[in-house]
Parts: sequence; structure tokens; C-alpha cells
Amino acid sequence: MKSQYKVLLICIGVLLLFVIAISYERLILNSGKPMTLDALPPQDNPPVEYNAGNLHKIFKDRPTLSEQDQAAKKAVIAEKNPLKTTDEYAVEYLSAPDEFMVEIKTTNFEKVKADTVAWFESQGFSTDGICNLPVVFYLNYDVAESLRGSNTIFTPLPPGC
Repeated sequence: MKSQYKVLLICIGVLLLFVIAISYERLILNSGKPMTLDALPPQDNPPVEYNAGNLHKIFKDRPTLSEQDQAAKKAVIAEKNPLKTTDEYAVEYLSAPDEFMVEIKTTNFEKVKADTVAWFESQGFSTDGICNLPVVFYLNYDVAESLRGSNTIFTPLPPGC
């Protein structure tokens, strides 16, 4: 009987130490507050600087597409993602934000932007339509990291938008 009490006391002691350790960890790591994404520190050293330009305005105002651009969009988004893939870029349509995302897979991003704009034009989009869809470019992780330290300023919009 005594050995059962010893085992029970040891188990209770271990459980109590476990609870204290978890409470202490929460107190130290996040001052007792629940962890949120807002609590994450900003990135001090991003690989490239992003210049959003008119992107916020385009998303906020959502300019109306011309009939030609609406028809081109309807035809393009009827295809399966990725809509266009090369060694240098991939184009996808995201329905929830209603935008086209272009992943850039090379450091020659100005050429990729020009090639992508040419592809959208070949699909029937006007220059204004390409800006207003919107088409948003981003550098994939490896490309962005390879540009670290180069003081590169990257604009996620197509040229002229």
C-alpha cells in the first residue's frame, strides 16, 4: 500500500512540475499574453525592398474592367492553374482576392515582367486591363534570397501601372 502512495505522490509531483514549467515558459516567452501574429517582430533584414506603388489603390478602388478585358479574364480563368508556366515564371489566378499572381523564378525580373505582360496581351487583355485585374508579381524565396545585400527595390506591379 505504501508503494502505491509513493507512486501516486511522485506522479502528482511530476504533473505539478510540468504545469509550473508550462506556466513559466508562457510567462517568459510572451509575458502571459496569448501569441498572435501581431506579436511577431517585424523582419529587420528583408532580402529585397518592396515598393507597392499603386497596389493598395488598385485593390481599394477595384477599377472596372472593359468588356474586352472582362471577356479575356473569363476565358483565361476558365483554365486550370497554373495558367502559364516557364522556367522563369508561373502565372496563377487566385479567386478569393480576385487577382493574378506571378511567381518570378529568376533575378532578371524586368524581362519576366515584360514577357508576362506580352502573354496577357496575347490573351486579349489591354494595358489598362493588365493593371486593373490586377496582376501582382512576387519573387520566389530563392530568388529573393539571392538578391540579399544588392539593395534591390522590387515593385510588384507590371511596368507602367
